[in-house]
Amino acid sequence: MTVSHAPQPADLGPPLLHHFFEQSARRWPDAIAVDVPPSGGRPRRTVTYGDLHRRSSAVARAVQRAVRRPGIVAILLSRTTEDLYLAQLGVLRTGSAYVCLDPSFPDEQLGHILGDAAPALLVTDRAGQQRAARAGYTGAVQLVDGPA
Repeated sequence: MTVSHAPQPADLGPPLLHHFFEQSARRWPDAIAVDVPPSGGRPRRTVTYGDLHRRSSAVARAVQRAVRRPGIVAILLSRTTEDLYLAQLGVLRTGSAYVCLDPSFPDEQLGHILGDAAPALLVTDRAGQQRAARAGYTGAVQLVDGPA
């Protein structure tokens, strides 16, 4: 079976995940991109492709400011939030890599992973910023729920 993709210039390589997302955001900006179902009293949350693109662009700009060349970014966000997706997309758009940290990890484990990965930036929310500080992280932080 052969899979055909749109032609790509030789120097760009194959299309990447964030390219597919950006194409969808241009085609369907008002369509729902992420649907987080209700759970434990939390209401259903939806995010359109356009909003996800706009918010992931803000993360991409923060990554570009913090990371001198494509590098490692840590993401400490719950899997039950749309913020995880916007953080991942924002990092991918810069050519950097990310390591995801689950908020349920014990502080010692968070500290070990952060120390080992030596990220140039931590993308998180206010609760994650406090957790990372308790785990000994002292590096740059980009909040997805307000200014750092």
